[in-house]
Amino acid sequence: MSWVLAFAGFAMLVIFHEAGHFAVVAWFGAVFAALLPPDPPLWLDIALPALILVQETFWYALVALAF
Repeated sequence: MSWVLAFAGFAMLVIFHEAGHFAVVAWFGAVFAALLPPDPPLWLDIALPALILVQETFWYALVALAF
């Protein structure tokens, strides 16, 4: 019986963890939608995903090194 409870707890942990990703994506999406101009130039469309990737990489590396 204990393995069933352990599995259920792990499953709930995964579900809540993954649900948190959607909340973060929605929040950042709303911020970017509010701050970007209605018709952004092509260079911004190309540079923005790359800048977000670099920022996220550095952030997660910093958190990994801190803990």
